[in-house]
Amino acid sequence: MNSGIRKVFVTGASGFIGSHLVDRLVAGQYEVTVLLRPGSDLRFLPVDKIKICYGDIRDSAGVTEAMSGCDAVFHVAALASDWGRKKDFHEINVQGTRNVVRAAKEQRVKKVVLVSSIAVLGEEDEEKPKPEEAPYRPDMPYFLSAIFPSDMNYYRETKMLAEQEAVGIAGEGDLNLVVIRPVWVYGPREFHSGPYEFCRAVLQGMRVMPMGRTNRFHVIHVKDLVRGMLLALEKDLSGVHVFNMGNDRAPNIREYFNLYCRNLGIRPPVYLPLWVFYPSAVFLELMAKLLGAKEPFLLTRARVKMFYCHNVYATARAGDVLGFKQTVSLEQGVAETVRWWRQNGFLPIPYDRQRPLQQQFVVGFGRILLDVTMGLTIFLRYFVRLLKGAITLKQYAFFVKRMLLLSKVLGYNKAVKINNVYKIHLYLPAFPSRAFYKAIDKFLITDDATYPTTVVFSMTKACGYHCRHCYQKRDAGEDLPEADLLRLARDIQHAGISMFDIEGGEPLLKYERLLKLIGSLDSEREVWVNTTGHTLTYEKAWRLRQAGLFGVMVSLHHWEAEKHDEFVGFEGAFRIACKAIRIFADTGVTAVINCCPSREMIMDDGIKKILQLGRELGCSFVQVIHEKPAGGWLRRGNTLMDRELIARLCADHWRLNKARELRDFPSLSMQVFESSPEAFGCTAGGIERFYVNAHGEIQPCEFLNVSCGNVQEEPFSVIFDRMRAHFKKPCLSWLCNSEHGRIRRYIEEKKITAFPVTGEDALQLMEQFQNKEEVPLYKKMRLIEKV
Repeated sequence: MNSGIRKVFVTGASGFIGSHLVDRLVAGQYEVTVLLRPGSDLRFLPVDKIKICYGDIRDSAGVTEAMSGCDAVFHVAALASDWGRKKDFHEINVQGTRNVVRAAKEQRVKKVVLVSSIAVLGEEDEEKPKPEEAPYRPDMPYFLSAIFPSDMNYYRETKMLAEQEAVGIAGEGDLNLVVIRPVWVYGPREFHSGPYEFCRAVLQGMRVMPMGRTNRFHVIHVKDLVRGMLLALEKDLSGVHVFNMGNDRAPNIREYFNLYCRNLGIRPPVYLPLWVFYPSAVFLELMAKLLGAKEPFLLTRARVKMFYCHNVYATARAGDVLGFKQTVSLEQGVAETVRWWRQNGFLPIPYDRQRPLQQQFVVGFGRILLDVTMGLTIFLRYFVRLLKGAITLKQYAFFVKRMLLLSKVLGYNKAVKINNVYKIHLYLPAFPSRAFYKAIDKFLITDDATYPTTVVFSMTKACGYHCRHCYQKRDAGEDLPEADLLRLARDIQHAGISMFDIEGGEPLLKYERLLKLIGSLDSEREVWVNTTGHTLTYEKAWRLRQAGLFGVMVSLHHWEAEKHDEFVGFEGAFRIACKAIRIFADTGVTAVINCCPSREMIMDDGIKKILQLGRELGCSFVQVIHEKPAGGWLRRGNTLMDRELIARLCADHWRLNKARELRDFPSLSMQVFESSPEAFGCTAGGIERFYVNAHGEIQPCEFLNVSCGNVQEEPFSVIFDRMRAHFKKPCLSWLCNSEHGRIRRYIEEKKITAFPVTGEDALQLMEQFQNKEEVPLYKKMRLIEKV
């Protein structure tokens, strides 16, 4: 490490090159700050080891503020595409670079490393390698360029202008600048350009492709590139330096792409000459422009022409000055890239890993038959335990009565056969399973020592989304250490909980941690994961199922993509969620839509439309969660709590689950009904459910921002008993709604700035909670009392 440089600022860190660079910097013990746009893809970033600032390189003040205190800058961010508006290319590539370099000069950083592009020298049919001092030639001639320019030239031109801006600002003095011009970069995490699209096309059966015969195509593996970038950072260079960076040898283009076919285990396609494809590319690109398409129609002039041109550049200077050497051979690099695509689900997974979800809705006579079968199975199973002396006659009698009462409430739901088991309620494990019998064992208890069925278990606060309603919005503290997390999971199992609903943040962002957590749970637990789908791949889904995952709850808050994306603060979130549901289905994991609808959405027949979306995606349930004044919405108030609307939603639960025309629609779980006098009421506080936040706070539920204690300070069993002492019986008051005003006033009076409320403050608050009328179902069951 350069002794004078410890803090490094990176733009474009979530991209292909940027994420590999961040990995290398973190491994080198640099302190890394990254500038990301809100909604950036975090899947490849070590989010717990870097500082993330959200902003945009087009905002000069924001860039300057985020860069404060850094010693060096890597400017990697750019709009790199053959499609887009000239204005956008200029704002991001030119204005953005100007902002970053001027901010670096103002902050007196020691060095700026700018990632430019070899394209500024031209990508023409010229066999002689171009050195760094070759003239700029960013405009490649295309047929009809005078009528409609190629957007690829917009990219090349603005990268040239960005270079010139940076060199000009550095030339004013007091700034050391290194310009890196990579040739075509390939490697793991690249899935937006030539090689990846080539592989997808041939795997999907395309047997003819555009490609020249003798032209050479200069490439570099991403690991070699970032190693060269680190050399540029650590080398003592003053002033302005420019380096072309690529492999020692530019291979023949067919040699390069045929390596991908060899590693895919398929024959190369037939390569045809330029004149076969170019007319189609001209026509398709023109049509896409005339129709204002957001994406091109498969082919563009640039995409086709690239396969027939020489792309060769002189790269010796990087070796002479920086000591750069190629370390990844072409054969090794292509093999690693294909292997990564396979393992991470960007190419079809092997057939032996495909276990498609088998799902069927059980209605009408089928439901009657299921209820009879379940009843006989359960009563006989426990009757055998009675005959063996494992339970008393009194226990069996109360068990039968309680199960009959429970079955009446469960009859309001639509049953779903998922693979080989039946799910009759979202928060009751599927029948028949060890988890199911563990859950109903509680109905044998006659000394009021009941235990909950479900824990909502937050394993991380890491998340790339910006949901306005997030109940963790103001949570304090770091994620539990992994050892403490796994120990807590074991303690919760010992308390009898049969269903783990694992969430975050976004659990997939801490994937290995998630795998270990699921793997630590035994077969008496049914395991679900709450997710946005962000960063999911086929390989990840398959490994989660192998670890014991039963189902996922995927957030989808509107049937229109734009409205969902706006709600969660992440562009493309709707598409990501829908794709995730389909990936899970392909690997045999059932999916539930979690929807938090607005009043306007409900009045627009939104419940039925969300059910329709669930049907299209193959979901088993749709869970409708009414707005909660908690976390980010604590000051919002009870916006959906008028009697008329609640009555309408409760009626929808019954009506839509029983409607004949909706027989093949997902089962609807309406939270206002589940918490109503006709069902279970508010069962928070360990009656039927409780919540663990990512820092180890044990809360009555995720929507009630008070803690009964932290497992880093006390044993779980002590905290759990304290919570049960405060929440002895289920009530008809939804505490997160009825007590939010009291919580809000308390934190304002006490000037509490972070959630949940803890210690004596929390105990004082819970003493004031008004647990009103008891739930009829539990009064009849006499489950929470000695009998």
